[in-house]
Amino acid sequence: MERRTLRLEGGTADAATYRAADGQERRLVVVRNGDGGELAEGNPGPDWQVYQRSASDGPVEPFGPRPASGPPALIELVRVEQVQRTFR
Repeated sequence: MERRTLRLEGGTADAATYRAADGQERRLVVVRNGDGGELAEGNPGPDWQVYQRSASDGPVEPFGPRPASGPPALIELVRVEQVQRTFR
């Protein structure tokens, strides 16, 4: 399992920029898309699941509708490798 945490760096009502919490050069831009958000830049790819936290110590929720108070404080990217073994 691999996990990346990105913290809100700056945002407006229509877009928010996130930077990696571990100091690496990872950046993610989320733009408003109707009632939810869409990854506009820095999409990690189909192997990654995207989650959000409205507060740094808040519960983890699947990425989607943004709270009325603004963009989520954290975006978490999670990749789980599944190993399939067959025994004969």
